[in-house]
Amino acid sequence: MEEKLRPLLEHLPQWQHSILDFLIQTKEEYETFMDHYYNKTIESPSTRGNRPLFGKVYRSMQNYRLDRIELLSLSFEDFERLYENDPYKGLTTLFQHGLPKWCFKRAQENLLSGEQTLKRYYEYSQIDPDEFLFRIVNSRLDEEHMEWMKKRQNQKKEAYEEQNDVIIEIPESLNSKSKNNLRTNRVVIHRMIRDTKMARKIKKLYAGTCQLCKNNLKSSLGYITEAHHIRPYNKIHRGDDTYLNLIVLCPNCHSRFDDFYFAIHPQTNIVHCIDAFDELHLSDLHIVNGHMFGKEYLEYAWGIFKSIKETNSG
Repeated sequence: MEEKLRPLLEHLPQWQHSILDFLIQTKEEYETFMDHYYNKTIESPSTRGNRPLFGKVYRSMQNYRLDRIELLSLSFEDFERLYENDPYKGLTTLFQHGLPKWCFKRAQENLLSGEQTLKRYYEYSQIDPDEFLFRIVNSRLDEEHMEWMKKRQNQKKEAYEEQNDVIIEIPESLNSKSKNNLRTNRVVIHRMIRDTKMARKIKKLYAGTCQLCKNNLKSSLGYITEAHHIRPYNKIHRGDDTYLNLIVLCPNCHSRFDDFYFAIHPQTNIVHCIDAFDELHLSDLHIVNGHMFGKEYLEYAWGIFKSIKETNSG
């Protein structure tokens, strides 16, 4: 990938090269970055001397990095386990950032001295992932600052939920000759709020490609893909709105996943079908580097799938 990245790296200062090198290691990651981040970022004037494209490269790189952090949905337990096995891998995975040696050394020193804790690094990454690790290791994160940031985050969440309440005015009668045809009833619909931003981001990362059939369905507005919850996100199945519970599908595959015609084996990530003669039976999924499925969601859907299959065969 070094040759492909060189035209981008020349517009970044040396210390930022490690970020792009970490984020883009495969051909697929490079194509996703160029098509859905770099090519869609508007170029703006830069004051960095001989780096006129610095702003464009930097913003697209940061947006890609932040989307990968959200997509990863790393739990504190998983982060702690990664750090215990390999401190460097733990921190680079959490921040999606290749760390310079001095930065990694400083982070470890702060942890060993008790000035910082793994929990605080993790919480900070969840509250404000815009910050680079080198900013964190060089500034003290006190409890007061953390509480203020958490409060601000909760206020944003409450505002989002309030804006997404649905109120629909429904005519009492559709008979245009009736005297009551202009009267309305106020109907309040209560629904589970899903994070549409999360769905948009994971669809963007798969560049319009269905993870199962690998097709790209094009329309006048671009590619058509949908984000499916493996354990359904509703009041019956109580799935979670998390990247670990999401898979990107075309409308055809999505409708059949909804009916549990397809299911992903929890151990192998191989797709099984109710109809063993289906051409997609035992297919491998297209999975972008960093996207993982939560085992609990796979096992839930697999249990329903097995029950339906046994009923049909009986």
